[in-house]
Amino acid sequence: MRIIAITLAAAFSCAAISGAAWAHHGWTSYDASKQTKITGTITALKWEMPHPLLSVDSKGKKYDLQLPHIQRIIDRGLAREALSNGKTVMVEAQPHKEKADDWQVVAITVDNYEYSMTR
Repeated sequence: MRIIAITLAAAFSCAAISGAAWAHHGWTSYDASKQTKITGTITALKWEMPHPLLSVDSKGKKYDLQLPHIQRIIDRGLAREALSNGKTVMVEAQPHKEKADDWQVVAITVDNYEYSMTR
């Protein structure tokens, strides 16, 4: 009976882990050939797991930009406080291949300093 319980627990754990991995999109979902520079004003920041969302107004158009995982942002030296409302930023982002309003941030320049999120 104990072996069956251990086997079932292991099977459920593997299923849960694979489901989370399958749901995560990765960099291949974005079109690197259409990378764009967007300069604008920060209007909102949702600092949440797994990816913070930065809203930028550029020439009257709103962009919702998906930032990398929080730990990557911190490792690159970009503090949450640097992304406050009203600041001007220049973002290099790649559009999603299938979702029109989904952008992945590759680099962000704020306070005259560029933070690379991929290099």
